[in-house]
Amino acid sequence: MTPDIPDKMRTIKLRSIFILKGLLLSSNLLIAQLYFPDNNSVLSYNSSQLHQIGTDNFRAGNMFYSGQGRIENIDTLFRIKGARLLADDPEFNKRRPIYAPIGSLLRINIITWLYDRYIINADYARINLTSWKNNIKYGWVWDDDRFAMNFVFHPTAGGSYYNCGRANGYSFYASTSFSIVGSLMWEYFGENTRPSIDDLINTSGNSMFFGEIMYRLSSDILDDRTTGAERVFREIFAGIIDPVRGVNRLLQGKSFRITTKEIYQKEPVTMSLYAGEHLVNNGTEFLGGRSGQVLGVYLNYGDPFEVRSRKPFDVFRVQAEIGNGDSRKWLNILTGYGLLFGKTIKSGNMDMLIGAYQNYNYFDNRLFEIYSLSFGGGAMTRCTFTRNLNLQTNCYLGIVPFGGNSTQIGPQLTQVRDYNYVGGMETMLEAKFNIYDRVNIGFTGYYYWLHTYVGTSGNNYVGLLKPSVSFRIYRNLNMGFEQTLYLSDRFGSSSESGKVRNTEQRISLMYCF
Repeated sequence: MTPDIPDKMRTIKLRSIFILKGLLLSSNLLIAQLYFPDNNSVLSYNSSQLHQIGTDNFRAGNMFYSGQGRIENIDTLFRIKGARLLADDPEFNKRRPIYAPIGSLLRINIITWLYDRYIINADYARINLTSWKNNIKYGWVWDDDRFAMNFVFHPTAGGSYYNCGRANGYSFYASTSFSIVGSLMWEYFGENTRPSIDDLINTSGNSMFFGEIMYRLSSDILDDRTTGAERVFREIFAGIIDPVRGVNRLLQGKSFRITTKEIYQKEPVTMSLYAGEHLVNNGTEFLGGRSGQVLGVYLNYGDPFEVRSRKPFDVFRVQAEIGNGDSRKWLNILTGYGLLFGKTIKSGNMDMLIGAYQNYNYFDNRLFEIYSLSFGGGAMTRCTFTRNLNLQTNCYLGIVPFGGNSTQIGPQLTQVRDYNYVGGMETMLEAKFNIYDRVNIGFTGYYYWLHTYVGTSGNNYVGLLKPSVSFRIYRNLNMGFEQTLYLSDRFGSSSESGKVRNTEQRISLMYCF
């Protein structure tokens, strides 16, 4: 929990973190330069660790790989050769004693406190034995931090705590416990304000999502068989994506270790980078309102339609978008979902991945704020009509144990909390019809039932509908248009009930690697 501090001080802190996250985003672009090298020695692993490809044709999302290695679709990053691991090699990724991840947690919290105390000189960082005693004595509260602080920065901090375990050889689920421990350390001893209930939930509840994505992407870059400039390049940019893992590799000597075989799980990745103009309308006035520039990325990891055993986050999707439409609101969109467990089924021209997922959704602009952490079931499908016509869909229904939703009056450009803490249900539908790799007609829709825990009492029914279309202009370059309709029906006391309708448009150029 963070008390009121001068706006300038808080702005410096937020923008510093945005710069760090910008480095993370830009480093993902460099993945496009990497190929998984052939290495026959990897075939010495047993079948449970390997997936043999190379001579078989298979699809990965929008990607089609042929036995001759010819890329049939334009938005392919990786051409994977030979065999690949289905899991990190345990011989080279051994679980270290418990003091190793605990030491990593202490390093993170001490460095964060030193930054808050001596760089930005925050009042809340002036801790002592008395503040520790008061935090333990007086217990937990709900805080009034800004939307991005609670629902972006605390979750990403949870991802760092999570990787204290993951980088030291602990499993997906075991690593989650370290995010809880790290958050408790900070809430009781890192600040002089009472520990915050929402901070603990956001930090630990989202740690798997952010932490495992950082871990998986850094694994796709790392290759302990390489040496020289290539090895330095890989270590640096893997460390930017997953700083906790990067530091641990240095301390453990893994940054300098040379192996004769691949030791990390790697999955196919596709990425599309877009830039354009974003228009937030006054109500539903088409093409009227305030405009700004946006820069965003779509990242797809793993092949949902590959028949194989599954582990958590073998498949995940992420979209991130930043913009300059409002002085305080830089991050417009950060959404994604990751597979927890599931099974791929093939029948004729239909492929389907059915399973359980974790979803994270964050939308923020000057008209509305929505955040949700949810868990539920869903199905990703692909129906191939002809070689050049296919329809891909994703439907999902989940429980939202915790979220945030703007009040009836909407977001304010102040440092005061302008949203409610909520929980409820979420459903999502995605669809994309691909025509000859030249035209894509898409639709993304979210619908929420949200009950207020803390804030303006009542229930909210919120919808986000996003039809879109894109055209290939030249090779990998596309032009796209997206319309957004925001619907909010609030049912509380008579003075708080009401309906809100807003629209947005976005036109952009997109480059598909």
